[in-house]
Amino acid sequence: MFVNIITRYNIKNKYIFLLCVFILYLSLFINLFTYRTFLYRNWLMTGVPYFLIGILIWKNKDFIKKINFNNFIILFIVFLFLSEIEKFLFFKDNFMETYIFTFPFCIIIFIIFFKLNIKNNSILATFGKKYSFIIYIVHPWIIHIINEYLLYYKFEFIIPIIVLLCSIIFAMIFDYIRTKISTH
Repeated sequence: MFVNIITRYNIKNKYIFLLCVFILYLSLFINLFTYRTFLYRNWLMTGVPYFLIGILIWKNKDFIKKINFNNFIILFIVFLFLSEIEKFLFFKDNFMETYIFTFPFCIIIFIIFFKLNIKNNSILATFGKKYSFIIYIVHPWIIHIINEYLLYYKFEFIIPIIVLLCSIIFAMIFDYIRTKISTH
């Protein structure tokens, strides 16, 4: 849908990027002043900008391919540290879904995976095609369950790993059940 709109109306990259920045930082602003997650933790505020960033990376793939991979690894490390420093200095008493450095950090991660040039028939590509949508849909629920029912504040650093593993397991079980139902 987004690709069709962008190509049909020939929307310039800078406007797409500015829209992404606006939506994501609006989400951050809303998150600062309310804990009503439905206002900022929804498909419009968190999904659309990252889909658009993927489109921008694809539209600029020739330029990105020319940039040395090591530059992105350095940027990855820099934004990783900036994200952690930001959480420690400004948000240590206020857990949030998105931080100021989350957006540039995610762009760098997207570009690194793009530059890895994963082949379509690889295990990672097959896994992504098969389970990524289910993981995307279910991970907010898993985050909510962990935050509501587990003592996450003692083990905050491991929560993303637990969420990812639980999401993958759920996606695999869901796909297995879906396959069994569709074959009967």
